[in-house]
Amino acid sequence: ANGYYGAGVLSQSAYEYFRNRPVGTIDNLQLNLCYMDSKADYDFASGVRCKDLPSGGKWVYYTMNLEKVSHLTLNSTGAMAEVWIASDGTPSVNLGSELCQMGVVGSASGIICKMVSYSFQETKTLTTSLDFRMVIDTTLLGFSPSSSDVKYSGDGASWTNFGSTSTYNKVFKPSGEYINVFLSTAIYKKSQKS
Repeated sequence: ANGYYGAGVLSQSAYEYFRNRPVGTIDNLQLNLCYMDSKADYDFASGVRCKDLPSGGKWVYYTMNLEKVSHLTLNSTGAMAEVWIASDGTPSVNLGSELCQMGVVGSASGIICKMVSYSFQETKTLTTSLDFRMVIDTTLLGFSPSSSDVKYSGDGASWTNFGSTSTYNKVFKPSGEYINVFLSTAIYKKSQKS
């Protein structure tokens, strides 16, 4: 059947190829298109190429330059293993913890953990419309936390509520190392009750 729209899709092996390419490299790809007459029936699986059809098809190609401008690697730190919860829901941190510490964000006290370590390389700004958001499985948690209960930060200074989005370049920086997550004392007490 003939269609009106077309879309290109990259295979898993193509994603792996680009993942392993260094930031700043440029790959040239040729995109082949076959425009068909509405009455033509082209069976691409037969092995006949569009450009070799005697009639009904018009073959065009475009050369595309794909530049890898950034690469982000995320790794879990396992920071929650350093947090202890008392029977009344009060959290504490192992003495000498390198990943978590007691802290205050806004007016709420709780624990700040370096939850995810990352490496970010960038040769130019990718886009300003790529958003980052923290998601919580509220079904598993048993309740929906308030916005002051959970926050995330790329620098440990400016915080975003877990339900809100932030552009990627406000969270990930080439000089950064961690995504910090703040969990209020209140969320631990609420989770103890649920």
